[in-house]
Amino acid sequence: MQIHWQNIAALMLTIGALTLFLKYRPQISGFLSMMTMIGPGHDSEEKTLGLIAFGLVAISLVAIVRLLTHNKK
Repeated sequence: MQIHWQNIAALMLTIGALTLFLKYRPQISGFLSMMTMIGPGHDSEEKTLGLIAFGLVAISLVAIVRLLTHNKK
């Protein structure tokens, strides 16, 4: 039986992310709500924070899809 270290690392990162999410839920939800301020009528700082939030969500989704579809034997 062989230990798959990449699975253990992914599990530890998931546990760490879940712990941080539960501890800093109001701050994270406030930051992610900045995505609604990308459009016109907002100042450049709000737009920049909205784009950063959108980029982090997009990168996270791509990473999750890659991890789930990457079938290493």
